[in-house]
Amino acid sequence: MERLCKQDGIITVTPGVIGRAKGHCPSLQLRVSVPIRGGFKVIARHGKTVQEVFILAELEKEQLENAISIAMGK
Repeated sequence: MERLCKQDGIITVTPGVIGRAKGHCPSLQLRVSVPIRGGFKVIARHGKTVQEVFILAELEKEQLENAISIAMGK
């Protein structure tokens, strides 16, 4: 998340509710979910844990997905 905060166009990254998922996700996944005012809601999954992350950004959805993949080293 710290690397994501340093990307150009991203204003803030706010973690949200942590919950349990039924499925198992072996590695960290970040998926852009729905647009919110000023940014997007992202779903972060790792193992059986799921967390909402709110990202305020001056980016479009595709640009945010690219920034996330760069921050994750993909």
